Amino acid sequence: RYVRGCARRTRTRRRAGHGREPRARPEPDEDRYEPFRLTDVQHAYLMGSSGDYPLSGVNTHYYTEFDGRGLDVPRLYEALCRLVRRHEMLRAVASPDGTQRVLPEVPPVPMPLADLRTADPGHVAARLDRIRAEMSHQTFPAGAWPLLDVRVSMLPDGVTRVHVSVDLLVVDLWSLRILSRDWRALYERPDAALPPPGISFRQYLSAVKPDANAAARDYWLNRLDSLPPGPDLPLRRLPDATEIPRFHRRAAQLEQARWDTLRERATERGLTPSRCCWPRTRRCWARGAGGPGSPSTCRPSTAGRPPGHRGGHR
Repeated sequence: RYVRGCARRTRTRRRAGHGREPRARPEPDEDRYEPFRLTDVQHAYLMGSSGDYPLSGVNTHYYTEFDGRGLDVPRLYEALCRLVRRHEMLRAVASPDGTQRVLPEVPPVPMPLADLRTADPGHVAARLDRIRAEMSHQTFPAGAWPLLDVRVSMLPDGVTRVHVSVDLLVVDLWSLRILSRDWRALYERPDAALPPPGISFRQYLSAVKPDANAAARDYWLNRLDSLPPGPDLPLRRLPDATEIPRFHRRAAQLEQARWDTLRERATERGLTPSRCCWPRTRRCWARGAGGPGSPSTCRPSTAGRPPGHRGGHR
C-alpha cells in the first residue's frame, strides 16, 4: 500500500508541474565572493555541530581512505591544489549570521605526509589507528578554512594510503563523486583542460527561491500537533548523559538479483529504490519501539538537483 500510494502521489505531482525550478542566471563577477544564504540543510548541520543539543557537537562530515601503489605524492598534491582552485565550495566558509561565502584566494591546502616505509608493523598499525580515530570524527570550525583535511601515509611494500576528511557543510554526496572524479583526472592528466564547472553554487541558490516549497512547509507545520513522536527506541543511556557522541555506520547488502528486481519494480512505479526500502526500515524501528502497532514519525533526508541548470551536474 505504501509503494502504491507513493507512486500515485508522484504521478500527481509530475502532472501538476511540481519540482520545476527556474534556470540559474549568470551573476556579475563582482558579486561572486559576496556572502549568500545557507540552505536549510546547511543550517541544520550548523545547529548539529553547535553542542547546544543532546548528541550534537559533531560535524556532518565524510571520511574515507584509499590505497595505491606507485602513487606520485607531489603530483597528487598538485592535483589537489588545482582541485581546490577549480571548485569554489572547497574554498567556502560559513558565518554565524546564516551566510556563507567563497574566499577568492587561499594559501596552498595542507597535505601532511607520514613516511612509515621503514617502520615496524606494530608502529605502522598504531599510527594508522591514530590517524583514523582523529579524522573519522573530525570537527571543523565552520568559519575557518579549510573545511577539508587530506593526509598521506607512505607504507611498506610501496603502498601509499590517502586519508580524506571533508565537511559536508560545503559539499554533498553527489559533489563528492564529482570531486573524486576530477581529482583523479587532474592527477592522471596534469596538462588536461577539464570542462568548466558551469554555474556556481551561489548562482544555483539564486535560481532556487527560498519560498519555492512554502506550500509544502505550511502543510507540514499545520500537521505538527497531530503527528506522533519519533520512534521510542531502546537506549543504553540517555542522550543527555553522552558527553562526546560517536557515530557508527551499520550496513547490510542485498543479493544482486534481488536488488535488480527491486530497482526494476521501483522504476516502473516512478520511485527510487531507497523509497521502497523505507517501509522495511520503519518496521524494524517499530519492533524496538513497542511493536508494529506503535505509530511514529521520522523525516528522512532527501537529495536532488532540479534539472535545467547547465553545468549543475558538475
